[in-house]
Amino acid sequence: MNKLERASYTAIFPENLKKYKNLTAFSKSIEKIFKTYIVDKIETLALFYNLEVQEDNVLDEIAWFFNIDKYRVDLDREIKIKLIKSAYWVHSKKGTKTAVISQLKNLNYEIKIEEWFEYGGRPFTFRLTTVNESKEKDWLKNVLSLIEEYKNVRSILEAFYLLKEKKYEYHVLGYKEVFISRKRVNAGEDIDVKKNLFLGAYKQIRKEIVK
Repeated sequence: MNKLERASYTAIFPENLKKYKNLTAFSKSIEKIFKTYIVDKIETLALFYNLEVQEDNVLDEIAWFFNIDKYRVDLDREIKIKLIKSAYWVHSKKGTKTAVISQLKNLNYEIKIEEWFEYGGRPFTFRLTTVNESKEKDWLKNVLSLIEEYKNVRSILEAFYLLKEKKYEYHVLGYKEVFISRKRVNAGEDIDVKKNLFLGAYKQIRKEIVK
């Protein structure tokens, strides 16, 4: 119980007004309504300081106000709140690698970004790598759309690698093989890299079993 729920509002009346019974009765009526319908809602009026207690439709309206890119009403509450909290900062950093990484993390996409000079690629290109393919429908489309929205204009996505690990155990033959494949997703139509198939690679580990 907070102070507004315990307080007597007529107690703060100036002495010259306390003598009017009709004004005192009116004040008590207003006090009852205020304590019944308003006091417990006051915390939610501080929208940005109390995002965790806001209803979903309120969060959606705040997101619309901030014009948050790629925001959807079907997102989890946790993700909605993270997007709203970082909205101003991300907009101020838009066009930088930092902004892209921040939005990917806010949406729980674990994706590594490497720029061309980090892996010896073509100038002003970059690539994405992930080992955690999302179960979300159209997640790849959403990621590529987000990248396009937040990257700077001169940077071009060269490739998106999906790394998957496959394990096979052959107890009869006496060794264990681990295959790691790398999948390359086509970069887009704005560069001359037109490969729809991707590079394949694997790592093989053999271990003899001594009986």
